[in-house]
Parts: sequence; C-alpha cells; structure tokens
Amino acid sequence: YIELDDFYCIKKIDFFYCNLSGFIPPEIGQLTYLIHLSICYNQLSGSIPIEIFRLINLTFLNIGINELSGQIPCENGSLTKLAGLYFYNNKLTE
Repeated sequence: YIELDDFYCIKKIDFFYCNLSGFIPPEIGQLTYLIHLSICYNQLSGSIPIEIFRLINLTFLNIGINELSGQIPCENGSLTKLAGLYFYNNKLTE
C-alpha cells in the first residue's frame, strides 16, 4: 500500500510480498517526503540506486529478500533519521 500525508505527498510505501520484479528506479529519489520504504520479499534485481540514500526523511528502509546485487552505496551515512535498515538475503557486497 501507499500512504499519503495531508498534502498528498507519498510518505509510506509498503510493497511487502507483492511479487514485484525488475529494478528499483532511480526516480525513487524524488519522493522527498518518504519516511518508510518496505519492498522486501519480492524479486527485485539490479543494484541499489544511490538515490535512495538521498531520501533524508527516511526512518525505515527494508529491501531484504530480493535479488539485488552489487555494492551497498557508501552514501548510506546520510540517512541520519533511520531507525531500521534491512538489506538481508540479497546478493550484495560491501
């Protein structure tokens, strides 16, 4: 599901077990009000777009149990509001 705030800005995306495939589009970085992103238990592939780490309001990020590969971007230190961060069960390297 997708949750909007009072101004119709996307603040929460939860696509848990939605059978999604393909890649995470870099345009995800345009969702500047996003605070919760959970796209785990899907078949997403490719690398983690660096744009995710520009979502400075993000407090929760779960991209576990997909087919993501490549390195975890070192920009993840810019997410200072994160309370939960999950990359488990992918094909990622440090």
